[in-house]
Amino acid sequence: MKLETLKKLTPSSPDLTGKKSKVNNALSTEDVLMKLSFCKLTSQELDFVVGKYLDNNECLSNFYQLLVINIYKDKEFDEGDKDLVCNLVKCCIIECTVIKCVFCSGRGFYKNKDGIEKCTHCNDGDFIYDDNVRANLLNLNKKKYKTIKSKYEKILEMIQNIELEALEKIGDVY
Repeated sequence: MKLETLKKLTPSSPDLTGKKSKVNNALSTEDVLMKLSFCKLTSQELDFVVGKYLDNNECLSNFYQLLVINIYKDKEFDEGDKDLVCNLVKCCIIECTVIKCVFCSGRGFYKNKDGIEKCTHCNDGDFIYDDNVRANLLNLNKKKYKTIKSKYEKILEMIQNIELEALEKIGDVY
């Protein structure tokens, strides 16, 4: 999480400063959650933000379940596409939460026996999610992926909008 975001999440009003963590004047998870409670986030937004920025798998799991339910409520997909929708949502959540390259650990380069080489999987440490990567994550061939690409992009956009709305409420916009 960016330092600016953490600063915005720390309690700053006089009545909240007394509730700040006493251990080494550190920022605790409780401090962050207290600040988030005053931002009027929906449960879906809260689950995503806590899951992504505080690495809470339980919140991401709750977010996943809520998103799948909302997709079916909005009649975006047919009931027969349940397995496909679940896989698409999982893949989109991975794309939105795993930003750093898993091959070079987010450094942008790696060392091999010939020297140091630029990582081909990322751009300055940020993993590049292209159609090949997405198809592999979904265990689909490229031809099948192209038929569902619009659905994938629709779900990805939904998740990105949820994140942006949550960050706007917190006061941290990219």
